[in-house]
Amino acid sequence: MEKRVLVFYLVWTIVLVALPMISANAEVDALYIFKSKLQDPTNSLQSWDNLPGNLCTWFHVTCNPEGSVTRVDLGNAALSGELAPELGQLKNLELLSSLLLLPWGFLLCQYILPFVYYRELYGNNLSGHIPSALGNLIKLKSLDLYSNLFNGTIPDTLANLKQLKYLYDLFP
Repeated sequence: MEKRVLVFYLVWTIVLVALPMISANAEVDALYIFKSKLQDPTNSLQSWDNLPGNLCTWFHVTCNPEGSVTRVDLGNAALSGELAPELGQLKNLELLSSLLLLPWGFLLCQYILPFVYYRELYGNNLSGHIPSALGNLIKLKSLDLYSNLFNGTIPDTLANLKQLKYLYDLFP
C-alpha cells in the first residue's frame, strides 16, 4: 500500500512539473507558426529565432508570472501576412497589437482570438472594408483602427462587442 501511494505521488509530481513545460512548448510552437505566416522586412521578430529560448525573453512578447504569453505587441513593425489559427493556443493572450494584414487574414478572427481584450491595428495602411469577423472577439475592450484606409460601412456585428469601451477612428 505504501509503495502505491509513493508511486502515485511521484507520478503526480511529474505531471505537475511537466504540464507547464508542455503548455510553454505549445505557445512557442504557436508563435513560430504565426511568424512563419508573416513577412518581416525589418527583422522585428529576429529574437524569436533563438532556439530553444524562453519565449518570455523575446522582443514584442510579454508573459505573466507563470510564463504564459499575455501580449504580442507588434506596433508599427511593418509586418504583413495572415493571422495564424494557432494563436488560439495563447490562452492568456490579452493583447495582439498592430499587424499589417492582408484582407483575408481577418477572416480567421472568428476562429482564433475570441478572448483578446485589446485590438490595436493602428498605423498600418489597412484598406477595404472593416471585417465583420471582428464582432466575434467577444472580450474586446478597445478597438483602435487609427491611420488606416478603411472604406464602406461599419459592420453590424460590432454591436456584439458588449465589453467594448473604446473605439478609435474607424474612418478618416
